[in-house]
Parts: sequence; C-alpha cells; structure tokens
Amino acid sequence: MRIVTLGCVLVFGIASVVITAQEDPTAQATQSASPNESAPATVDVPSRVPTPAIGEGRPRGAVLYITPTEDHFETYLAAAMLKKGVPVAVTNNPEIATLVLQASEVEIQKQSTGSKFARCIFASCAGIEDRGSTSVQLMEGDLVVWSYSANKGRGQKNKQSLAEAVAKHLKKEYFERRR
Repeated sequence: MRIVTLGCVLVFGIASVVITAQEDPTAQATQSASPNESAPATVDVPSRVPTPAIGEGRPRGAVLYITPTEDHFETYLAAAMLKKGVPVAVTNNPEIATLVLQASEVEIQKQSTGSKFARCIFASCAGIEDRGSTSVQLMEGDLVVWSYSANKGRGQKNKQSLAEAVAKHLKKEYFERRR
C-alpha cells in the first residue's frame, strides 16, 4: 500500500506543490476482500515533482529580504515583486539578502458612510473610496539606496495596489537605472 502526502512549500516567494509517496510498512501483502468488494485502485505517483530552480531568470546577486510588518504587508510586496518581474529573488532569511526592503504598515483612511453620502449629495461621488498609504526604504547594508511613498484609493484592494506600485517603481527607478 502506498501512502501519498501532499504539501505546499514556499521557497523564495515561489509556491511549489510537493507530492511524496512511500510504501506503508504496516500494510499486509494480501488483502482479504469479499467477492462483491472491489480491490482499491492504485495510482502510480512520482516520488518528487520537479520544482523550478531558485532565482531562475533573475540576476544572481540580487536577493531581497522584506522586513515583516504587523499587518503582513510583506506578503503583498513579495507577490508583487514576482508579478511585476522585479529582478530579485525574495528570501525569508535576512542573512543571505543583499538588499533589505523596510516597509511601514499600510495606513488606511476609512471614509464613513455619512461622509460618503454627503459628498455624493453636495459634490461628486468620485474619489470616495477608502485610501491607503505606505512608505518603503531599500537598504544596501546601512545605506538607503532607494525610497518610495505610495498613496492609493482602491477601497478593499489597497494593500495589493500599494504593493504593486512599490514593485513597479522599484523595478523602474532602481534596477533599470543601474543597468
């Protein structure tokens, strides 16, 4: 009998599915099944699914560590770095990082229902979504080599929108200018 284990591994911001299979030492060699019962179907599962190489398609020297925040904004930043094609490998280990991105928590300015209603009655309804803002600093050793502040009005998608703005500007203003 084969035991199949399915797990998800997060390596450098890249999710990989890992499937392992091993023989069950407690399984009996023969099964006693009644004539009406069918034998369980067996599926041949590979013992390991190949995963992409770490940093594949990225410059070897650029390894980025994103400092954790209480609102877990670093998760959005790591995803945005991959989505926007920023030429870095994101790591959870600060000791191997060549760059450190320090982000502040996202501050969300909520618009009350009353203020939204009043603005729609007396003015335009445009721009009444909740607004979010954050700032980041890119550190190389003890030096600040790049800094950016973002302010977006995207309602429920503030964190994702802010993270993607940071990634886009980091790629354009820091990495493309260094070439």
